[in-house]
Amino acid sequence: MRIRRSWSSRAFIGVTAALLAGCGGTAAPAAPKSSPPPAKATASQSPLVIPAILSLSGQGAFLGNEEKEALTVLQTLTNQQGGVLGHPVQFQILDDETSPKLAVQLAAGFHNVPAFLGPTLAGPCDAVAGALKPATMVDYCLSPVINPAPGSYVFSAIDSSTVEAGTALKYAMEQGWRRVAFLATDDATGKTLLSESEKVIKQPALQGLQLVGAAEYPVTAINANSEVSSIAAGHPQAVFVWTTGASLGAALKSINQSPLRSLPVFATGGNMTYAEMKAFAQFLPPHLYFATAGWNALPVLSAGPQKEAVSAFDQAFQTEVGHLPDLGNALAWDPAELLLTAYRQLGLNATASAIHQFLERQNNYIGIMGRYDFTSGNQRGLTPQDEYVYEWSPSHHTWDVVSGPGGSLRSPT
Repeated sequence: MRIRRSWSSRAFIGVTAALLAGCGGTAAPAAPKSSPPPAKATASQSPLVIPAILSLSGQGAFLGNEEKEALTVLQTLTNQQGGVLGHPVQFQILDDETSPKLAVQLAAGFHNVPAFLGPTLAGPCDAVAGALKPATMVDYCLSPVINPAPGSYVFSAIDSSTVEAGTALKYAMEQGWRRVAFLATDDATGKTLLSESEKVIKQPALQGLQLVGAAEYPVTAINANSEVSSIAAGHPQAVFVWTTGASLGAALKSINQSPLRSLPVFATGGNMTYAEMKAFAQFLPPHLYFATAGWNALPVLSAGPQKEAVSAFDQAFQTEVGHLPDLGNALAWDPAELLLTAYRQLGLNATASAIHQFLERQNNYIGIMGRYDFTSGNQRGLTPQDEYVYEWSPSHHTWDVVSGPGGSLRSPT
């Protein structure tokens, strides 16, 4: 069961300010408890506007709306604590309708914008990254599935799909589920995850795993009956479904109606939303696993800045919107805070080049997902040690952490 602390709004502000204040990722000490609350941002000051291209409709809407909610909460709390250098923050949310073409059009409309957040899914992210003129804007994509070039102006949220697949496969192997099957959609997200998984399973560390089936199904399909029948012929012991949103529901429904219904199923972390768990409740497998970074790993996190940040993140949502956050909320949080940190250090007139250099120099930035070190050149800052395996628990109504870092079977504390 998740372990929580009871934090007040002022406690959140103190920890957030401490985490944001550090240059080069070094967090400043939190303000003493007796300190007065910081003043609100002055409304008369011009706002710091940070655009965010999100999927508020279309295939990625389940995730994009969660990201929008997170930015709204962060905007409110940041302005309560004085904004950025006294200026209120405004996240300008734009809907790309999960369309790569529209996402490119929206990004092309930015003028004098040094940095922006999004898009939500891999397809629009790849399209925008390909269309951007080099070194003109920093794009912090919220999809972990893309693979930005080292040193580029494109960054990607949390760990890569390679790390996600490796973590999940390691956990399966250590559980003794040696015969595995992959099921993926035919869009950018599914194809990338399938390709990366087929490479990862061949690594020496995963020797002993056997891929006994792999199939793709249309991202718009209402079921995956024929594809599930195909992989069932290989008699797998665990099934990995690489897709997000409604297409995951189509696959789970087909699995539930097949001989595979009792098998453990792994899904990509992008599906860790309460809305999906509720929508798919009638046909969820008995054991549904996810691999992602440590936003929900309080029981196994050591006391320190990350644990404080995660607790404060949870309390922020309880206070502002009346519920706990899920991964959709978490995906946008650290990227947005990193950009706010950059503006605090560099000033509101910071250039794309300056923000890019600032991010690339961070080597000890503590966020809710883990400790960020961008000096490795991976454009995402995290490592496999920031990744955990979770299992959805209907009784706890949350995702219980079931592994140690990197998918190891070290007992959670």
